[in-house]
Amino acid sequence: MPLSFSGMKKEFKKNSFTGFHNDVLDEIFALILFLFSPEKKKVKVPFRGFLLSGKPACGKTEMIKQVALKAAKHLKDKEINVKFQLVDANSIASHKWGEAEKRLKNIFEGPKAKTKHDKDSIYHTDEKNKLIILFDDIDCLFFDRDSSLSKEWTYSINQILFHQLDKLDNSEKIVIATSNKLELLDKALESRLLDYSIPDFSQNQLLVIMEKKIPKNLPGRNELISNIKTALESNPDANVRDLENLINRFYVKLIKNQQL
Repeated sequence: MPLSFSGMKKEFKKNSFTGFHNDVLDEIFALILFLFSPEKKKVKVPFRGFLLSGKPACGKTEMIKQVALKAAKHLKDKEINVKFQLVDANSIASHKWGEAEKRLKNIFEGPKAKTKHDKDSIYHTDEKNKLIILFDDIDCLFFDRDSSLSKEWTYSINQILFHQLDKLDNSEKIVIATSNKLELLDKALESRLLDYSIPDFSQNQLLVIMEKKIPKNLPGRNELISNIKTALESNPDANVRDLENLINRFYVKLIKNQQL
């Protein structure tokens, strides 16, 4: 179910990733505002959405949540309601024939009304109601049809997404996708979205992110930060997940020694 502005404020709290990749965020934010704003456009922009690619734990999903919240807050002042729909494999996958295709279509069009009085308003979009759709880890859903991973249902579900993107009214809906493995993604889908390659965090950025995660009153905080610095020096390829595991092990140590 899509999140309203108030729902986004509750769910999308600022986190340790906030403040990075601002150049990408600013571009996405500017385009969303341009497309969703009520002012008459001089030209129609032939645009369907964004594709953010990069290694796991580089902040792709959190970036989109923050830009969606920022856009919703900004447009609220113009009496425009922006909602946010997160889509992952659990949202669509089904063992029943045709069910996945139906769920995907409903994300764009809403459940089919049983009667003319039964419209589901949460999916309704118009000049005052907008929807940002985030397909998280889209490579887990829409495989390249030439890949050995593709199945019979891959063709039908991919075609539905292509059709929905091709007829998308970008003044009412925007699609954003994230991917860790572009090589698995259907090339026809990749070509329909504007690609941004999100770089890994630098070691200095990783240290800042981790320091934000550690409570200032945590026993042994300085020791933990020193451990993180050592880990970064010994493993230049360390990422957020690696360092989070290091922090978790430190918590286990504190609990075992009854220091918490």
